[in-house]
Amino acid sequence: MHSDADLKALQDAIYREKVERAREMSALEKFEAGQELFEAGCVQMLGDIRTDMPEAGEGEVAEEVSRRLAIGRRLDRLQLRRTYRG
Repeated sequence: MHSDADLKALQDAIYREKVERAREMSALEKFEAGQELFEAGCVQMLGDIRTDMPEAGEGEVAEEVSRRLAIGRRLDRLQLRRTYRG
């Protein structure tokens, strides 16, 4: 069995590797990676909505996507306000 310290060291190493890879990416590669992550998130969200609302039609699903994205934007704005307040 691995200790908590071993797990933490592994997590730190993985994080450092990800940061290093990101630093080596061009601006275009970073933009494209962001787009891919957003699209994957949307696919996941659609699957979650269809699980949560199996009887929903396309219009209802689209409304729920919009609602969830709006919640995310509000949470982002709140987090930015907290960040800049100090």
